Amino acid sequence: MENNGRRTLADHTTVVGPHHFNIIARLRVNAGNMEVKPALIQLVKSNPFNELSHESPYEHLTTFNEICNIVKINGVPDEAIKLSLFPFSLGGNTKLWLKFVVEDSFTE
Repeated sequence: MENNGRRTLADHTTVVGPHHFNIIARLRVNAGNMEVKPALIQLVKSNPFNELSHESPYEHLTTFNEICNIVKINGVPDEAIKLSLFPFSLGGNTKLWLKFVVEDSFTE
């Protein structure tokens, strides 16, 4: 039977887009205390890279590393912290781009 362009409720519940959510590989951490504070996430988000013409990816990464280097969590490698925070450092089209990257593409 023809549906004349109508969508059912089931059509609206179907996920459209990437079916993976682990673009950045998570490092195995043998510490039970890895907690990223919301204030740190906000600090990283305050300097997003949007790929605008006046933005430099090198300057963005330098600032991102400076922020990440002030955080130390006992038993947690620095790379695990950076990999966890990196998605928060992107905005606009770069955030969208990250959602379509192949699963586990980014590792330490």
